Amino acid sequence: MFPSAFEYSAPTSLEEALGLLKDVGDDGRVLAVDHFGNVITNIDRGRFEAFKGDARAEEMVIGLAGITIQGVVRSYDHVKRGFPVAIFGSRGLLEVSVNQGDAFCQFKIRIGQSVCVSRPGDLKGR
Repeated sequence: MFPSAFEYSAPTSLEEALGLLKDVGDDGRVLAVDHFGNVITNIDRGRFEAFKGDARAEEMVIGLAGITIQGVVRSYDHVKRGFPVAIFGSRGLLEVSVNQGDAFCQFKIRIGQSVCVSRPGDLKGR
């Protein structure tokens, strides 16, 4: 299965990039899907580290398409086969994947869909 068509923007100036951010916001979003079905977000490692503060990556909570993933791990072997995993890919962007599976198809994810990153305790009482 291939991802549906989506609008791609390649700003050529800082002003154009800022305009795009104003239009779409700076929230976590799904940018693309690779040929394995791994979902690539616009959340880079630096942004993630700044947001998590003193919390450990394994304590962070990632929400996307009605699923919740506990922790961002360093490798796929931290979860069982067929289970979702949050991991930083080779480009330094946060990815949501399924160990030996296709997250895009399994969770019916869409390009542009919102991605939520929460610190431990942020969701208590909800």
